[in-house]
Amino acid sequence: MKEMFIYLVILFVISVIIDVALSFYRKIICNKLMNLLLNDKIVEFDELLSKKSTKFFVPYYNSLVLKMNKAVKIGDVDLMNETMNEFSNIKLKDSQCLFVYSKAFSYYLSMGDNKRLNICFKKINDCKDCPTKQYIKMVYNTIVEKKWDYLQLALAMLEKVSGEDKENLKVLIGQMFQNKGDKKEAEKYL
Repeated sequence: MKEMFIYLVILFVISVIIDVALSFYRKIICNKLMNLLLNDKIVEFDELLSKKSTKFFVPYYNSLVLKMNKAVKIGDVDLMNETMNEFSNIKLKDSQCLFVYSKAFSYYLSMGDNKRLNICFKKINDCKDCPTKQYIKMVYNTIVEKKWDYLQLALAMLEKVSGEDKENLKVLIGQMFQNKGDKKEAEKYL
């Protein structure tokens, strides 16, 4: 009986050590992939991402996020579309869905691809409410629908944000005033 208990403890300790080692190695691979991408070493990035060992250690969702980042970085619309199609075929947690589709929303907005932008917007709307979702709805209402429904909310939010967020919100508010037909007020924010 004692021997069985000792074996179980040893087996447990070994499994914990293996799990920690695998987690550490996964982190190393992900960091290496991100560094390759940030340093524009696209060929090396592709080679590492396509290795069997990478596919084993890096979860599929994470590899798709890396692939999406590559598409954005190099401006490859076809790769972005392909990656988003792959995302649509897997089950995502709410936080993952919001992250992926808000990033794609921004990308397709900048590309002027309203068809794919609308797909992303619908996916985001299916997620739980959060500040990111609210902001995306505000952007969609202002930029795509050419409305100003969120003007009062945006003005209230302006007091609570800083830095780049504040500058982005100012541009959005300026666009809302333009949509409203108030060019004088729009100029204050643009």
